[in-house]
Amino acid sequence: APERVGDRAGLAAFHDDDHFYLLAVARTAGGLEIRVEGRAGGDTTLVARAPLPAPERHRVRLRIDARGGAYDFLYALDDGPWVPVATDVDGTVLSTRVAGGFVGTFFGLYAYGAPGGVGPAAARRQPDSTGR
Repeated sequence: APERVGDRAGLAAFHDDDHFYLLAVARTAGGLEIRVEGRAGGDTTLVARAPLPAPERHRVRLRIDARGGAYDFLYALDDGPWVPVATDVDGTVLSTRVAGGFVGTFFGLYAYGAPGGVGPAAARRQPDSTGR
């Protein structure tokens, strides 16, 4: 589970740096929550969030369902039922027609470490095992 306030990890639907959605478990000052964040050419916005009940006692599963131009973001605790966090979210913002380019949208894992820790940018600055 994310340890520091601002840490988050989960799934991304990524077209480019300006067009994406994130479904993540995030550490906030109030504890852990499920967050859906998105960017469609402007600033990143919070689409939806839900408190995560007793996360230290559960395995959290995440799922993004893409249904044409609509996306659903869901989570489940252990082997329990899928709980929607946000449904019918505009997925067309990730399309080549709207976002441009030619590669489409990629789905994959995502993790972010809050500033002050070893996040993606800090990890890139660390030398590898060969000293480079």
